[in-house]
Amino acid sequence: MFMPIVLLPIAYVKLENPMLPLIYFKECDVNQIVKTMKQRGIEPNVVTYNSLIDGYCQQNQFIEARVVFDTMVSNGCTPDEVTYNILIKLYCKNKRIDDAKQLFKDITPSIVTYTSMIHGLCQAGRLLDGRDLFNNMPCIGPSPNIATYGSLIHGFCKHGDFDAGLALFHEMEKSMLKPNCEIYSSLIDGLCKAGKFKDAKDLFNRFLIQGLQPDAQTYNILINGTCKEGLLDKAYQVYRKMIEDGCSPHSCTYNVIIQGFLKHNELLGAKQLIEEMRDKGFCADATTLSLVADVLSSDDGTMRKLLDLKDKGSVELPLIVKLIVFLVIPAYQVCFTLMVSSLSNKFKLVYSEEIETEPKEAALISMGTEVDLMKILRTL
Repeated sequence: MFMPIVLLPIAYVKLENPMLPLIYFKECDVNQIVKTMKQRGIEPNVVTYNSLIDGYCQQNQFIEARVVFDTMVSNGCTPDEVTYNILIKLYCKNKRIDDAKQLFKDITPSIVTYTSMIHGLCQAGRLLDGRDLFNNMPCIGPSPNIATYGSLIHGFCKHGDFDAGLALFHEMEKSMLKPNCEIYSSLIDGLCKAGKFKDAKDLFNRFLIQGLQPDAQTYNILINGTCKEGLLDKAYQVYRKMIEDGCSPHSCTYNVIIQGFLKHNELLGAKQLIEEMRDKGFCADATTLSLVADVLSSDDGTMRKLLDLKDKGSVELPLIVKLIVFLVIPAYQVCFTLMVSSLSNKFKLVYSEEIETEPKEAALISMGTEVDLMKILRTL
């Protein structure tokens, strides 16, 4: 009889229940693991199988996770709510909604299960199905909580139905549930994308009145929305308020507002923000680099003077190299030498011995961020 082979993740499994033990696995098949445990006097229980299933889910391996589930059932171990919640989340994540719904029907769902199912339906664009399931909750299941409302509101806003999102928001308030930061952020983002900046700003002010503290994501959403509307003064006001309220801007914040200023040709403001970004140790992303390069190649030299990119000494460096040195390198604690060929107008990065990176990759990688320099070169 064919026995399916399952590759079990070596790294530890992060479980929904932090009290469950962390388990380490190596490459093996599930039945062999169960057999070995029994030989050693350890009877696999629901925690054991949930750990295996959750490990696969974190690797997005739904076929292998289902094999463990089936093995669990065939060995007489009854799945619990955690088992079903793990699998439903995985199926929804992979847009296998029908499989998730089948599992949903097999149990008496908890609030966590309902929320996972609604979130999955919304992610798959099946908003009406999500709303129907939400509406049926008070009749056949638990009452919606903040997370349930949040999943549905985020789904409506993501797919452009902002009126439905706001209606749910008001319904939530009437039910004595207090919207959290994530819900406000979803609505503000949706309103900004719809060009309803005034409504977004009013909602943001209401957010503050409720005593909630916006996080960096909320500020970034509002800054991005105001920049797209060309309201750069207001965007800068939001940026300053963010700092005054003790919420530190990060790389995304700087790139969003700098890009807004560059797109509207506000070079002095962009220059000031670029300097602040560099002073804080953050670097430009690929979009910001491309925008600055576009400005430098099309203006009368103003931006080059503002950024102090004039040639120094006798070395004639291509403009893109100067730009990279100015906008990217300060954030990287990397000792390197720039070697430039004036004939081919290409360059390569020669790293110090302590950095194990191939120069031919033509990329700078740090803190999980990759700036593809060749892509930028192709845009010039």
